[in-house]
Amino acid sequence: MAITGGVTIVGAGPAGLLLAILLAKSGIKGIKVVEKNSGPTDETRAVFYLPVSMFEFERAGILTDVTTAALHPKSACFRDAADGKPLFSMPGKGMIALPLDKLAAIIESHTAQYDEVEVLYGHEVVELGQNELTAWVDVQTANGRKRLESQYIVGCDGGKSFVRRALFGEQAMPGFTWDKSLAAIDLTYDLDSNLLETADSNLFLHPENAWLAFRPDKETNHWRAICRFEGKPEGAKLDDALKALLPGHPSPEQYTVVRARTYQIHQRIVDSMRFGRVLLASDAAHLCCPYGAMGLNGGIADVGSLRDCLVAIHEEKANDTILDVYSEVRRDKWKTIIDPMSQGTLKLIFSDPANIADQPAFKMSQLMKTDPETARARAPDPLALRYDFSSHFV
Repeated sequence: MAITGGVTIVGAGPAGLLLAILLAKSGIKGIKVVEKNSGPTDETRAVFYLPVSMFEFERAGILTDVTTAALHPKSACFRDAADGKPLFSMPGKGMIALPLDKLAAIIESHTAQYDEVEVLYGHEVVELGQNELTAWVDVQTANGRKRLESQYIVGCDGGKSFVRRALFGEQAMPGFTWDKSLAAIDLTYDLDSNLLETADSNLFLHPENAWLAFRPDKETNHWRAICRFEGKPEGAKLDDALKALLPGHPSPEQYTVVRARTYQIHQRIVDSMRFGRVLLASDAAHLCCPYGAMGLNGGIADVGSLRDCLVAIHEEKANDTILDVYSEVRRDKWKTIIDPMSQGTLKLIFSDPANIADQPAFKMSQLMKTDPETARARAPDPLALRYDFSSHFV
């Protein structure tokens, strides 16, 4: 049955807005994106985008705008945190960098091209329901409470997803939380003058005090540092941490902190990404540690898969059981690719540099120098997070 009752997407971050465009471009009408915040996101945490995301950006017609705005990192340098000396490097080819809020702004600007898409800020979902014929969300607005009905509802509302909690309860996201609390610190600092062979991304390896410093965008001397941190990253405690971490051991007047926040890191995924007419995608469905850039990239891959399944239903190439396949496929991609890769990258960063020769990433970097053809053949498929659903069409 064609989708004639519309789709309501909860969450106006990059995943939700991108899904809205992908569905609208495919002829689905009545798309509403509801967001509890009063305006576009100012969240900046996600930065790096891989080929799987750029595939979806191209399908949405936003790739040129995104790549024009983004930084194109040249390399990532793995270093010994004790002295900052390089251990090995990997090329940055195939990856771009752009803070999440800037990406979301680009995507939102493109939603205005589609009459089928309505983005509703200041609409907080407070109740969720469904029956055999339809699904609905009750939203609280400045003008009171109202109900929005649609054929399907998609939760793209982040790690604290209301949609997920309404479906499965407060604790229904199996997995674990790492014992490492991280701080993400955006700052301006002349790192180039204080670090040997500064790369666009620098990963400082240490069993306990590992940290990262990378350029999140094109702005001169703008860096993001990620390190272990307990408590609020502010005042003298933050200044002491930055003096200990940053090459050159600067005093506070030598840098400017733009933003700093701490967060826990998790490896979790729901038991199902479909519950009747309600679907989950991106952080609403699964979480992983940020190292390896698998979080939002995995979420964007979810969105691409969900687009394919909903469009197949709309074009009557598949019935709604393909949404069960969507859930199975995306959970499998998380378990076999996202989870092991993100955990593996974290374990590499928090490893002893003295044992670097044993690390698979180091071995690959050396193979790229001595036998690039073999290295390319052994490299992971950059589109491995995608899936072709056509075999499930009827």
